[in-house]
Amino acid sequence: RIRYKRMSVPPSDPSYSNQWHLEGNRYSIHPMSLWQRSLTGSGVQIAIVDDGLQTKNPDLKENFSADGSYDFNYDDKSPDPSSGDHHGTES
Repeated sequence: RIRYKRMSVPPSDPSYSNQWHLEGNRYSIHPMSLWQRSLTGSGVQIAIVDDGLQTKNPDLKENFSADGSYDFNYDDKSPDPSSGDHHGTES
């Protein structure tokens, strides 16, 4: 049996309770159970398909990679939302 070291949860993010997609409904991804087993995703690369990603957002900028980025709305390499696009990380 594998034993995992429990992490301190919930996270210290002051906006955690506002992130409806993490806990509390049938669409949630429920990351707490993973964090409690010290599974953090370190070293894992993911792709995000969206029409606006604020690449300079403090939560994203240190881990964002422009490789493979593409803006389908404006046909360029920058996924940053246009001015006035008030959703997602632009909000």
